[in-house]
Amino acid sequence: MNHLLQKYKNGIKIEITPVKLTLMKKQICLSIAFLTISLLNFGQNSAVVSAYNYLNDYNRDKANEYESLIKAKESIDKAILSESTSGKPKTWYYKGNVYMAISESKHPSIEPYLADALKVASDSYLKVYQLDPKGEYADDSKRFVFQGSNMMLNEGVKAYNEKAYDKALILFESSVGYKKELGVIDTLGISNCGIAAMGAKNYNKAVEIYSVLAQFGGKNGATNYLSLGKAYKALNKQDEAVKTYQEGRAKYPDDAILITEELNIYLVQGKDAEAMNMLKMAIEKDPSNAQLQFASGVTFDRLGKKAESEESYKKAIAIKPDYFDAYYNLGALYFNQAKELLDKANAEKDDKKYQAGKKIADSAFASALPYLEKAHQLDPNDVSTMISLKGLYAQLNEMDKFNDIKKKLEP
Repeated sequence: MNHLLQKYKNGIKIEITPVKLTLMKKQICLSIAFLTISLLNFGQNSAVVSAYNYLNDYNRDKANEYESLIKAKESIDKAILSESTSGKPKTWYYKGNVYMAISESKHPSIEPYLADALKVASDSYLKVYQLDPKGEYADDSKRFVFQGSNMMLNEGVKAYNEKAYDKALILFESSVGYKKELGVIDTLGISNCGIAAMGAKNYNKAVEIYSVLAQFGGKNGATNYLSLGKAYKALNKQDEAVKTYQEGRAKYPDDAILITEELNIYLVQGKDAEAMNMLKMAIEKDPSNAQLQFASGVTFDRLGKKAESEESYKKAIAIKPDYFDAYYNLGALYFNQAKELLDKANAEKDDKKYQAGKKIADSAFASALPYLEKAHQLDPNDVSTMISLKGLYAQLNEMDKFNDIKKKLEP
């Protein structure tokens, strides 16, 4: 039609009568088609209006108008499927409103629609923002995306507290994802993801998350390296854990926990020289830490440095007077030294030398006694301590104590 009219405007001669008839027929057909399309568009637009009206009805009386919310959902779902309305920010905005109302509803009849309502609402608001970031509904939609994200965060905390760690991880990641779509990096939310991943024993995911967090730095930077190292340890990747702690220490040299965690790996692996170096660093940072002093005693003992070991155990006891392990190990240190002296005396063929050597050995055994007795006092049920005391009492000929401890060891 437009093509023929253009020719007419350009002065091209045509036969009037046939052309008019043809035009009239086409115009009638096109008018009918236009009317059909208009009615269809009106039907789809009316679905948006219906959703709006039903939602208003529900908001006026949420206790009794829950059926209106269901009808609002049906109407907006219909509008979203239509090509004429699916591309309009307004349609998605109303869909967000309807599904947000569903997510917040407490009515039992709405429960079947609750499963993904919050996610659908957030997706819908995000769609509004993506379609028209400066339009009429953009600011409200952006605000509602944040609201939905925070609701997911709260739901994630609830799931985590109920030990539903996998569910918590999904909710936390969704919360972070929506904010990221708006250009906001939620480091606290990402940290929650890491904690949930560790709780779910999804250690590969935890490594992925904490590797990102470690690069952000900030006041929690050392903690992120610590968590990353723990995730590697859980995957039995000790070398990666050590590398992580070392990288963390390079950035946060004053953090004693990173030193301690690296130290623990060396202690477990029996790398005494490396452990000793780490212990010196750790004790410099925290000299009043009884556990570090005790670990130092153990490591010095394994390195054959008995005097340094003795000094470290005594420091641990001075810091923590009820430290069972330190008392037991110091008693064991003296006992073992006495045993070596006794073996040396027993090897003497000359009786005078034997007696002199035995006297020195007994003196060393006597040095062990108060520490092992204190250990027994702190933990009366520890079998290893009682067995050590039994042998010690026999060696020192203290038979009353020997008989008492013997009775305690009887089944």
